[in-house]
Amino acid sequence: MLDVLNPALPFIAVALAVVAGLALSWLLRKVVLRLNRKRPERRPPPGWPASRCGSRCAWWASGRRWD
Repeated sequence: MLDVLNPALPFIAVALAVVAGLALSWLLRKVVLRLNRKRPERRPPPGWPASRCGSRCAWWASGRRWD
């Protein structure tokens, strides 16, 4: 069995490396696309008091956090 398998080992190793590279490339692309996706801007709910420094400052001053 090993006599038949030994000559094929380099080809199997290259094929596995190519498949692993393609899988990692696909996974990295998914991660990068997810990170680059434009996130909707978070605004305070309607009815919150306006502030001279903007809605983000009013939201922050209320004690709420963005995340």
